[in-house]
Amino acid sequence: MTLRWHVYVDWDGDGNFEADEGDRLQDLTVERGRDRMFDRGGLVPMGVGKAKLRLDNWDGRFDAWNSGSPLYPNVLPNREVWIRVQSGGEVYDVMRGTGQEVVTYGYDEPRAELPVEDGWRFLQSQDSEHAVVQNVPTGTAIATILAASGWPWDTNLDAGSDTIPNWWAHGEAASQVHELVAAEFGFAAVLADGTFRFVERHNQFGSPPQVTVTQAELIREPEFSQPSEVIRNAIRVYAQPRTPGTLGDVWKLGEVLLVLPKQTETLFAELDTPAVGLITPQANTDYTAHTQPSGGIDITSDVSVSMTAYSRLVRLRITNNNEFSDAYLTLLKVRGRPLTAVRTVATADDAASQADYGPLRLEMDYPWVQSLLRARNEAEWLLSWLSTPSPAVRVVIEDRPALQFGYDLGTVLNLEMPHVGLDATFQIGGIRHQFLHPNGSAVRTTWNLEPVRLQDYWVLGTSRLGLTTRLGF
Repeated sequence: MTLRWHVYVDWDGDGNFEADEGDRLQDLTVERGRDRMFDRGGLVPMGVGKAKLRLDNWDGRFDAWNSGSPLYPNVLPNREVWIRVQSGGEVYDVMRGTGQEVVTYGYDEPRAELPVEDGWRFLQSQDSEHAVVQNVPTGTAIATILAASGWPWDTNLDAGSDTIPNWWAHGEAASQVHELVAAEFGFAAVLADGTFRFVERHNQFGSPPQVTVTQAELIREPEFSQPSEVIRNAIRVYAQPRTPGTLGDVWKLGEVLLVLPKQTETLFAELDTPAVGLITPQANTDYTAHTQPSGGIDITSDVSVSMTAYSRLVRLRITNNNEFSDAYLTLLKVRGRPLTAVRTVATADDAASQADYGPLRLEMDYPWVQSLLRARNEAEWLLSWLSTPSPAVRVVIEDRPALQFGYDLGTVLNLEMPHVGLDATFQIGGIRHQFLHPNGSAVRTTWNLEPVRLQDYWVLGTSRLGLTTRLGF
């Protein structure tokens, strides 16, 4: 079936896609997701989704310096790009994100390369800060980070299977989201239409397959992982219970700060640990000011300090209200109650599996596991299905657009291959599309399939515990 490609670009950055460059598309490679589910250090985060487009530039349309181009002067990075493909009456999303710098080359056959990256790159460029709050579901924490980052696309977030006793935000948004997802062993992805999707653990491991794929739909024998890549028989889950300490200094400036007359200086103080009950610096107790670096006249009463407190980051605005004299802050500190952690580790080992395959360790070390009981439950649950062989599989599909483009990252599917005795459930963890012909009439799609062990969970009041369901982690 003929494929028609669309490359919508918001060249002028006004929020509307005023151009479709699909007729100029000569080559395309798209890679999204991850190549494996976990490694020794825990759940592997999703990589930045990337597309590489080669476009016909016969008229210099994509030359940034070409004032005769109808796009001039808007051939710039950070423009939104939406790649879609049409097959018959169906239109499928392939990737949505932001374009990077366009590179032009070639004289006899002028071409342009347009790299595109998905929302994970956006999150890597953003910081998110939030004060410590109690009893926060994982989905709420993720939603808070996305909102604070100014996430520009849609979201579809589960509530979360875990509730975090003490949650805060500090630092790069993408890393924080990855840690939250990994701590509860959920699933998160930027979907092909740009939507940020978070699937909580209970839904990820409790959802029935959406589609069944057979050997007849694949163009070659699947590639199977080695046992050592997917088996984990020595589980270590670290717990970090947090309790507020006594009120004291949580940050102190290590030098003398100069503030000129009638001027304001802004400082960002980074704390070693998250803290609660942070107190705006008080004159003479938390800060002092003099007319000289080594002392001089005390002008503390001429200086005011305001504070915006998060958890590990505090913004201080120091104003010298004196019209004539410099103010040297010889003392500046912040008081609060540090949220200290006592690290413990829960272990789970399968001696029989270790005898067969050797010890294969998985370590889960995230700040959001704050109970030893929670850590023990997770360690035992992980061991129950990771200590026995359950392969990861890589499959290749061609000439089946509805299958290639109709299912996205996180899709749960059943793979049936009777000739090798395989009838198992997987989720799509990685997707790669590659043009086989310059016009995109044929595309090779590769899926990285991750093992999923479906489980029934006990729902209070609706299930028969021990008969049709079990109490699940």
